[in-house]
Amino acid sequence: MRGVGWWILLAILFLIGAALRRSTLLALVFILALATGASLLWARYCLSAVTYRRRLGHHAIDYGRETTLALEFINAKPLPLAWLLVYDVFPRQIDLLTAEIQKGAPHRPGRLTNMLSLRWYERVVRTHRIRGKHRGLYEFGPAELSAGDIFGIH
Repeated sequence: MRGVGWWILLAILFLIGAALRRSTLLALVFILALATGASLLWARYCLSAVTYRRRLGHHAIDYGRETTLALEFINAKPLPLAWLLVYDVFPRQIDLLTAEIQKGAPHRPGRLTNMLSLRWYERVVRTHRIRGKHRGLYEFGPAELSAGDIFGIH
């Protein structure tokens, strides 16, 4: 439903409905055109004014000690998000005690996955406990955000 072909099909159906004076077909074409237009606008603007932040309870963790990791998701616009999917690269040398990490190859960092819905102007904070299991300096990220429309078209 993304290409010009879809709009051409709707135009042909509209012309057929108008020629045959079928109000049901015209109404269906109108509803499909509205849904497609809304979906295109949603896909274009869904990630604008969306913020994702990580906050550690302490900037340094001693070996074996625990602290918190707060993940903050903010939708600062009037358009709600039916779904927001966040893949965040997570260092393997830190244990995440309250969620599962998707493990990749042994030499690569893991991936923390979050999926949620956000209403307009909503802020959600998910707090996890983490523990340092090795000494060193570790980086979080980058994070990859994706979202789509409520119809599941984009």
